[in-house]
Order: sequence, then C-alpha cells, then structure tokens
Amino acid sequence: MSNEVDLSQDNAAHLQNTLFQTVKDLHRGESVVIRTSCDPEQAVKTANLHLRDNLTWSTQTLGEGSWRITVKHRFDVEPKDIVDVLTRDHKRLDDLFARALHNVNQGDVAAAKPLLLEFAEGLRRHIDVEDHLLTGSFNAPRDPFGGDPTSTMLREHQEILGNTALIETYFEDDELPAVSDVSPFFAIMSGTLAKHEFREETNLFPNWYSALQKAPPEAAAALLQKVQAILAGETTAAG
Repeated sequence: MSNEVDLSQDNAAHLQNTLFQTVKDLHRGESVVIRTSCDPEQAVKTANLHLRDNLTWSTQTLGEGSWRITVKHRFDVEPKDIVDVLTRDHKRLDDLFARALHNVNQGDVAAAKPLLLEFAEGLRRHIDVEDHLLTGSFNAPRDPFGGDPTSTMLREHQEILGNTALIETYFEDDELPAVSDVSPFFAIMSGTLAKHEFREETNLFPNWYSALQKAPPEAAAALLQKVQAILAGETTAAG
C-alpha cells in the first residue's frame, strides 16, 4: 500500500519534523511518496536514525525546486550485502527478545517461552555465521592481547550463549518458571545484547564491509548466499 503526501509548503526548518511524523509508523508492505520543495535527503536520514535504521528510500529531483522521495520499510527490499543481512538479523533477534521480555514483565511466562526459544535458535545460527564463517573469511586485524574487535566479539558471544542456555534451562520442563526466577536474567540479557550489537556494528562491521568492497563480486555473492542459508536454518558454517 502506498500513500502520497505533499509537504511542499514546508521549508527546511519544518520538513524535519513533518517528514518524521509521516514515516514514523511505516510498516512492512507500506510505502509513502513525499513531495517537497527542498532537498529531503538530510531530513529522511535523520528520521531513519531515530527509527533505528528501519527505512530505505529513493529520491527524484523534479527540477525547479521540487523533489519526490519514496520511503519504504527496510525489510521490504533485498539486503545490499552481508553487513546489511547481519544488522537486519540483529533487529529480528532484538524484536523476539524484547517481546519475550515484555511478556515476562507482564507476568505471562507462557507467552514468553516460544519467543525465547525462537530467539535462542536464531541467535545460535547468527553466531555460527559470525564465529565460524565470517571471522575466517575476512581475517580482520587481531591484537595479541585480545583487544581487537574480532576477539571482543568472540568472547562476548561465548558469554551470550552461556546466558541464553541458562535462561533456556528454566523452560525445559512442562512446568513454567516463576516470573521472579527468570526476570533478572532477561533484564541482564537485554542490556548485554544491546551493548554487544552496538560494539559489533560500530567496531567490527566496518572492517568486514571494507573487505567486502575489495572482494571479487562472485565471491561476495557466494558468501552472501551462504550467510542467508545458515540464518534460514538450511545449513551450518561447517556444512
């Protein structure tokens, strides 16, 4: 579904707010075409930053001080590369865990269980990609003292996997755990994930992106296909 919005009466000072209000509730399967009388690029970039990089857009210059920008949900277009796939998967895992945490906080442990289990399985696939496929493929610079982004990622992955396995043990039996038993672990994991993903996307992913730009297109395409297959559960890094 596509909507058209005319913001051509807004000057640059007002466009930032009105454009954000226009796109902030954009869902998958929807798009909005916005007409402006000033270049909307900075306004949509700022809106995208506030919306956690959930937008994609194309801008057309119509001439005579007029622009048309088409904005879609990021997940409605094919990923550009491996880094795009991984950051999207971060968002997917974050959403699953946030919904599970919300249910726990509401006292509905039963509703949290399937979300947690789906999160845990997806997390293991994600870490399989990063630890066992991409780390070896890109060979980012390493620090003998373990302070480099790759070594940091590998250590944090082990911690996250351990914490996830601990939470899963509370859901192994048919009898559900009490909220008070699991809520502290959910809260700790939420903070741990956010900090880990920020460090990864800020410190490591730029190295991987740079390596991708130098790789032969056929090799990059094959690696992307392998990453997507692992995340979909069709194979493993060793497969």
